Amino acid sequence: MQAKLFNAIKVTALAFALALGVSYVYAWTGPTQSPPGGNVATPINVSGVAQVKAGALTVGSLNAGSGAIFTTGNISGWNVVTNSLTTNALQIPGTTAGKVLTSDASGNATWQAPASVGGSHGKQRFTSNGMFTVPAGVTTIWVSMSGGGGGGGGGSVAGGTSPGQGGSGGISSFGTLLSTSGGVGGRAAGNSLPWNAGSAGGSGGAGGGGSSGYFAGAIGGAGGGSIFGAGGSPTGGVHVSIGGSAAAGAGSGFGAGGAGGPSAGGGGGGAHAVISQQITVVPFATHAITVGLGGTAGFGSDGQTNAFGGTGSPGFVLVEW
Repeated sequence: MQAKLFNAIKVTALAFALALGVSYVYAWTGPTQSPPGGNVATPINVSGVAQVKAGALTVGSLNAGSGAIFTTGNISGWNVVTNSLTTNALQIPGTTAGKVLTSDASGNATWQAPASVGGSHGKQRFTSNGMFTVPAGVTTIWVSMSGGGGGGGGGSVAGGTSPGQGGSGGISSFGTLLSTSGGVGGRAAGNSLPWNAGSAGGSGGAGGGGSSGYFAGAIGGAGGGSIFGAGGSPTGGVHVSIGGSAAAGAGSGFGAGGAGGPSAGGGGGGAHAVISQQITVVPFATHAITVGLGGTAGFGSDGQTNAFGGTGSPGFVLVEW
């Protein structure tokens, strides 16, 4: 009886082993290529050769002894701990020296020139027309400027030709973003008895208007000042036909009016001006700079050079960033 039971157990075990072996035979799939083709790629390991993993890789920490190079693509994660990536160990293509990595509102990172931060890092002054190119990384500038001062009106001679009015000063501008007007030229004196005083040049914003000249034989009007210059001083209190003094003084500095000529020419007006006007700009954009010329002096009666008014002083444009 025991022998029969033992034989039954052996037969059952043998049948189970045979069934298991047959299942392995049917589960095996043969190679599709002859050796060495069709080999499976080597997993990431400790070898010294370059290795590439196409799929996602999740690790507890990442240490790069000789540099980790990431080609075009994304690097994402919940957190990058300070000092976890050693200096010079992380390389992101597309940069040049001096650039900084900046992200936009969507989190996309690009290399950009560093933006300017507080205070003036440079300045450029224009006393003639030119072009200004916004430096790299600069998005805010401060502009100061003045138009040209008005010229003084010419002085008169009894019975002579009519004296000339002073010319108005030119407009100064920073592209289409900011401009200031020039001072108005002074009015010439009358040329017949009784001589009428020349009118003052108009006030140019912050600049003062030139004062009117008086009657024949008197001095001309003073030029109007600007916040960047003083108006010209009149000269000569004697009728020019009997020996007046030299022509009236020109405006000094920037944007100041010239004085009226003797006798009784009106002084030129001072120009509009602004100080440190803040303007938003785009890096590398160019802007045309216009600098207003000073107003021309009004000529005296009969071409008397000592009866000319004073010229207005020119304007300027100063850009700081």
